[in-house]
Amino acid sequence: MWIRPMSDIGTTTELAIVTGMLELLECACAEVTVNGQGEPCFCGIYPGSNVSWDYCGECSRGKCGMVYLRPGETVPYTIFPRAELDDKCVLPLAFEMELGVVRCFPTMDESGELPDPADITAAALGLIADQYALYSAIKCCETSLRTLVIDRWTPSGPSGGCVAGAWTIYAGI
Repeated sequence: MWIRPMSDIGTTTELAIVTGMLELLECACAEVTVNGQGEPCFCGIYPGSNVSWDYCGECSRGKCGMVYLRPGETVPYTIFPRAELDDKCVLPLAFEMELGVVRCFPTMDESGELPDPADITAAALGLIADQYALYSAIKCCETSLRTLVIDRWTPSGPSGGCVAGAWTIYAGI
């Protein structure tokens, strides 16, 4: 399979959205490292309709979890970011993205003992810290994205020793 290098991205729109996504992701990972639960194991763009939680567990040096940016739907628009049919190929595009975090969550031990309630509370508060660190990245980081709008935070899990949440955002070029 052949993947185009960044230098081969053809249109100004393609280059702007890719550059803006990378800038936002870099800032989000820095914000979570400093103001959230600390440096994650994975920080990257994740393709597809769902993000795999493979990087949820501890990886090294006490790091746990992942920060990701997942490209979503892309639609032409007249009123940002509402989808509109474009039969003339003239409307600008709105790019939906999911900026999220996945972290470790306490589970039963080998003897079947439930996790300590204080550990569950600490995990919940840690996810809130990550949530606000990602929000800060979206609102405060300088990127080449012309328009960036926050929609909602959606929590996920806990499941399999992991808990997560993601902001749905829209970017216009």
